Amino acid sequence: MQIRILGSRFSKMILEKSGRSQEVHTPIWDSPRELGNPLASVGNTPVAVLGGFALTAMVNAATRKGSAWRDVSLLLFGVAVASFIVALLLMTVVAQYQATPEQRLGWKPEAKYIPSLLEEERRLQREDEWMVDVYSWRISLATAIGIFSTLSGGVAFLLFTQVTWGVLAAACVLLLAIIVVILQNLDVAPHWLFPKVARARPVQFAELTKKQKGMLK
Repeated sequence: MQIRILGSRFSKMILEKSGRSQEVHTPIWDSPRELGNPLASVGNTPVAVLGGFALTAMVNAATRKGSAWRDVSLLLFGVAVASFIVALLLMTVVAQYQATPEQRLGWKPEAKYIPSLLEEERRLQREDEWMVDVYSWRISLATAIGIFSTLSGGVAFLLFTQVTWGVLAAACVLLLAIIVVILQNLDVAPHWLFPKVARARPVQFAELTKKQKGMLK
C-alpha cells in the first residue's frame, strides 16, 4: 500500500512539474485482439485433466502382461503425458505476458500524460503480444500431440485386449477423433465442423429514417 501511495504522489509531482493537465488524445493501445486471448478463457484445467487420464492409462497398461500392442500403447501414453506437461509449463510461463492495458495504466498512470512513457508502454505491449503468439502456437502444438497420442494409445490398448465387435467399434470412433485432430491442426477440417469467419453470411441492416439520422448528428 505504501509503495502505491508513493507511486501516485510521484506521478502527481511529475505531472505538476511538466505542466500537463490533459491526457494524450491518441489511441493508447494498438492490438488486433478485441476479444482477448483464447488461452485465458480456456485455462489449463482441460490439459491437466487429459494429462492425468493419460498418466492413469499408462500405469494401467504397464501392469498388464507384455505384448506388442501393450508396448505401443505404453509408449503413446508416455508421449501424451510428456506433451501435456510441456503444455502446462508453457501456459504457466505465458501468463506473465498477459497484462491488460488497464493493469499497465494502473501501475503507471503518468503514461496517459507523458508521450515518452506512453510509447514505452506501447513497446512493452507489442513485445507481450509477440510472446503470447509464440507461446500460443507452442501450446497448441503440444496439446495436439498429447491428444493425438492419447487417442492412438487408446486404440492400441483396445487392440491389446480381446477383440470383439465392441472393441472394434470403439477403436473406429477413436480413429475418427484422431482424423479430426489432424485435419483441424492442418487447417483443412470441414467447415460444417469448424466454421470460419470468411464464410459468415453478410448482415443486412435496415435503412435509417430521417429522424434517426438527425439524432446521430
